[in-house]
Amino acid sequence: MLRGVKASRSTPLSDLTNTFNQSRNRSVSRRTVQRVLFQSGYHRWVIRKVIRIKHQNKRNRVAWCRGKRFLPVTGYWNKVIFSDESKVDIGTDNRLYVWRRAGEEWMPQCTAPPPRKKFGVMIWGCLTFNGVGTLAFINGTINAKKYEEVMNERQFVASCCMAFSLRELYFAR
Repeated sequence: MLRGVKASRSTPLSDLTNTFNQSRNRSVSRRTVQRVLFQSGYHRWVIRKVIRIKHQNKRNRVAWCRGKRFLPVTGYWNKVIFSDESKVDIGTDNRLYVWRRAGEEWMPQCTAPPPRKKFGVMIWGCLTFNGVGTLAFINGTINAKKYEEVMNERQFVASCCMAFSLRELYFAR
């Protein structure tokens, strides 16, 4: 039974029970199979969605963080603006479940990439040491020109960091 769970973690409990009962003379209940799985540490969890990031980009991000780890707050981090854009998907709530033990949520068998195409809204926002900026709704995708337009339209610098001029700020993206 446990081998069946490890082989296919997204199999529903009823299918696991049926498969297990096919190989036995005496059948067991669905609740018995669930109890054995629970005692072995397996529970039904919503599958984690992983972000698609290339291995090299992951390494670059970790290297950037390690390089900036010991920089002082005053004089550096209080002048940094973190900005990002994200697509917020609308009307999709397809939950996938997987059998896993505690601590296994990021194993490749227990994760799934997000679906490719959905209807959604692109938003952009920023945060600094001094607070958060306003959200901007973006039509289409964002590039360097659109990024400048958003910054000029929203004048987020005034709302986030009034004490600094643009020349004193560092943009981390």
